[in-house]
Amino acid sequence: MEEEFYAAIKLITGEEIVAKVSYDLEDEVVVLLNPRLVEKVQHKKGNQIIEGIVFDDWIHSSTEDMFVIPKSHVVTMIELQVHIVNFYEEHLNDANKYKKIKTNSPNKNSNRQNPQSHEGYLGSIQEAKKFLEEIYKKL
Repeated sequence: MEEEFYAAIKLITGEEIVAKVSYDLEDEVVVLLNPRLVEKVQHKKGNQIIEGIVFDDWIHSSTEDMFVIPKSHVVTMIELQVHIVNFYEEHLNDANKYKKIKTNSPNKNSNRQNPQSHEGYLGSIQEAKKFLEEIYKKL
């Protein structure tokens, strides 16, 4: 087993994940510790669009923290920059913050906010269906 390091990994499925990784050269597999799916997010603030990333569970139906994948399933892998490692470790270490984000409740120290009732459109499926049917009939 080779020495562990933090990496961003692009899989043949198209997923991008970050994890602490190690190679097993003998079995040609990559061992992932606490892999997280990387998702790109955008937020509009005034006239600017701010882009960033968030981490999510790679596999939602498991509480395991170590996974083994065949080396052939990896398209590319790069070592993470220090600021991304810090962000990743903060994500893993701050269990309460992580749970709050998953339940859509903002952390009191974060800039993240829940939408208010006047922000966006709230309606029912029946109303949306009726609206779309009216548009279709006009075509």
